[in-house]
Amino acid sequence: MRSVLFGLLATTAMACGVFGSSDDSKDDPGLPPPSTPQDNATPPPVGGEAPVVPARARPMTAAVPTPPPAPTSAGAPSLQAFHFRQGGSDKFWKIGAEGCDVTVVYGRAGTKGQTLVKTFPTPERAKLETAKLILEKTRKGYVASD
Repeated sequence: MRSVLFGLLATTAMACGVFGSSDDSKDDPGLPPPSTPQDNATPPPVGGEAPVVPARARPMTAAVPTPPPAPTSAGAPSLQAFHFRQGGSDKFWKIGAEGCDVTVVYGRAGTKGQTLVKTFPTPERAKLETAKLILEKTRKGYVASD
């Protein structure tokens, strides 16, 4: 049994080119002939269509995302700050609107928190949403802070 498995593995490895190129496959009817680049070529275009390039022939390019620009003090929205202290909670919440963007920063006091930026279709809608969120937070017990 062991010799049969070894023979099968060796034959498969030779067919896959693990041991280098072998011309023995020409004589062995059990092995497929080695493939050539012509075997994998795409057929010529029909009726003036553009030729189709196989996916493996396309150059590999890594998509490198560009980081967002760093916020500057001139371009950063002025944020209204609120805090909530009750029981074991000590949280902060900041909000500001600039143009169509609403920026919210929230988290536990003493941390830098998390930042969310929501974009709205118009600056008026962004200001309306800011006022709505401030009203919600003040109803929950958040107090404006300096």
